[in-house]
Amino acid sequence: MSSCMPLASGPLARVAASVTALTLPWRPRRVRVPAWLALPILALLAGCGSTDPYAFPPVCPQFGTLPDAADVTRFRGRGTDLTDMAMDARITAPRGKCSRDADGRLKVDTFVRLLVTRGPAAQGRTESVDYFIAVVEGQGQILAKYPLRAQVDFPPNVDRVELTGETVTLSLPTKPGKAGDAFTLLSGFQLTPAELAFNRQHAAR
Repeated sequence: MSSCMPLASGPLARVAASVTALTLPWRPRRVRVPAWLALPILALLAGCGSTDPYAFPPVCPQFGTLPDAADVTRFRGRGTDLTDMAMDARITAPRGKCSRDADGRLKVDTFVRLLVTRGPAAQGRTESVDYFIAVVEGQGQILAKYPLRAQVDFPPNVDRVELTGETVTLSLPTKPGKAGDAFTLLSGFQLTPAELAFNRQHAAR
């Protein structure tokens, strides 16, 4: 199993803006591995989670957040000052783990980390936020979108909570010449028009 970290470069920037395998001939050779190196190599491969200790882990898709939807701020009333803020939430870390399923397709278990802050204008100690994980291929073709909801319960005297969202299991149609990095998993909050406008006005935050 391959554990993947978020990527913030390459085609991701172009993909985010659109959402509002090189094969060489080769011949196998026998390579003699020194005995002192054999065990560390096997341990490393076993750590990838593959049932075959000699198999390379599959290539994961890219992970990222949609810039305009990476956070959401809610206010009480019509004001937009700090004293009017009821809740602020941010997606801090989209992540995933990759493996092969029984049919050889790329299996991805993906989730996000959320940082939620209770504001001065909050009423009660429970909030919920709606967000999504979308599967994007190439330069912007959206294959699927998964809506999700996270409920946040603030303990007494605690106004900031970090939590892990629900894990979504995906099966991506990889094939020779199309590895996992041909796909991007984008996450973001489901925003109202007013929330989206606020984010764009405060893009430099």
